[in-house]
Amino acid sequence: LGYSYLLRPLSRERPYQRLNPLPIPTRPRRRTRNRGSSAAVAQTHLAPLASDEADRFASMRSRNPVSTHVEPATTLRIATEVVSRHWGPVGISLHSIALLPKRSPDASSYTRHYKARTKSKHEGDDAEALLPNEQIPSTVIVRQAPEDFDAENSRDWEASAFFRDWAALQYLSQIDTPRAHGPQVYGGHRRYGTLILEDLGPKELVLEDLLSLAPPVHGPPTPQKRQLAQSACVQFSRRLASMHADTMGTSEVYYDILNGINAKVARAARQYGGGYLSDLRVAEVTETLQYLLGEEFSEGFFDDLRDELTTVTETMRKPSEFIALVHMDVRPDQVIVRHTGNVRLVGFGVAAPGHALLDWAAVRMGFPVSLAVQKIPGALLRTMQSAYYQHLKSTVSHRGCSLGERTFGEQLTLACAFWIARVLDDLADADGIDSESDAGDEDHGDEVTPPFDVVQVRSQILARMDAFVEVCDECPGHAVPALHSATKTLANQLRSTWGRVPPLPVYSALNDE
Repeated sequence: LGYSYLLRPLSRERPYQRLNPLPIPTRPRRRTRNRGSSAAVAQTHLAPLASDEADRFASMRSRNPVSTHVEPATTLRIATEVVSRHWGPVGISLHSIALLPKRSPDASSYTRHYKARTKSKHEGDDAEALLPNEQIPSTVIVRQAPEDFDAENSRDWEASAFFRDWAALQYLSQIDTPRAHGPQVYGGHRRYGTLILEDLGPKELVLEDLLSLAPPVHGPPTPQKRQLAQSACVQFSRRLASMHADTMGTSEVYYDILNGINAKVARAARQYGGGYLSDLRVAEVTETLQYLLGEEFSEGFFDDLRDELTTVTETMRKPSEFIALVHMDVRPDQVIVRHTGNVRLVGFGVAAPGHALLDWAAVRMGFPVSLAVQKIPGALLRTMQSAYYQHLKSTVSHRGCSLGERTFGEQLTLACAFWIARVLDDLADADGIDSESDAGDEDHGDEVTPPFDVVQVRSQILARMDAFVEVCDECPGHAVPALHSATKTLANQLRSTWGRVPPLPVYSALNDE
């Protein structure tokens, strides 16, 4: 759901309609095709699903036939070819599968992740005699793009995200660093949308699950779980700083890799930047704020505001010495915590060279591109920011660069200004945000109490506005005074308009209560 709907006053004539959750494939299914070698046997297992969802998923598949469907046997053949080019003759058997729903609720928008077992084929041995090799990982992840994947269409979102993710992970895989930033890339196939990645292991945890105490981390919060979650958050901050420091000044390497994979996507990336860098509407944001706050400020104030937003946008796209590979979609469910305590990043589908502090600013702003409904407490955020800054400073100082606290604060304010502009850009699509309050728990005549989801989104918007105001307050003399004042005033106005909006709760594992 977009902000434009969630911000409107709700009435009985236009009730809120909850979207049905995507079905998850359920019953185990095996598909075998023998082509004369055990390497050609594909065994796929679908994760269990509630029995009442199975027929729904099957009927959905029948209503959405897609001719570009890549069968598991084809995926197996492609994966075998790719890893054989990497390690020499290697056999693969597909072991298990997970289907990840993407943006649209139809079967063609599933990305398949296979866990594949690998065995080397020694020269002179029979093709069936596959012996393990210590230099080859025992398992790899085979990612198969959705069925509607179109490699030749640079405007296809799924294709663009697939190739950006591939290029970013391959770029990071080439960096000589003691600890990898993401899963290693072993190869891929452009036409079929197949990518072979490192298997991070069965004991990996997603940071989101660790923070929210979701399975496999479950049960009541304990001091041990809190300490583990806090440590993972700090390691996550250092991983971001390390990735940014390692990629500063090397953006051409990324573009060369992306160009070798898909030249059309590379040209679009050079022209428009990352997915969230390309579509900030400065004029619409300014007009919306002038409409909402016109009585609070003079007309000249909004001219200054427009100039500030333009400067912020240009700085994020062409940040000179601060250019690095930025994730642009960083959030707790894109962070993998390994059993060793090491942290890896995944989900680089909108990554691109940009301002190095955009990722940390997103953390500080409460993950503005996600639907996070919980927050990291302020004390831990300050610890994480200190860890990020110190690690980034120490790394770049070895290369003759200096990063003082004042410069860091000024650049962080600009990066946070970009993200709050994104929030305000979403508000520019909204109507009715200046209507009477409907966020309480009472029945106001024709209006009804908004559903919990609407209250959550309002809490998120206000939390991100408060975070931006706090960052500006920490850096006196920053470059966006008009945006600072407008955001602070608008937050107060929205609180008055919406009525009682509860603050975002702290993540369960980090809650001291």
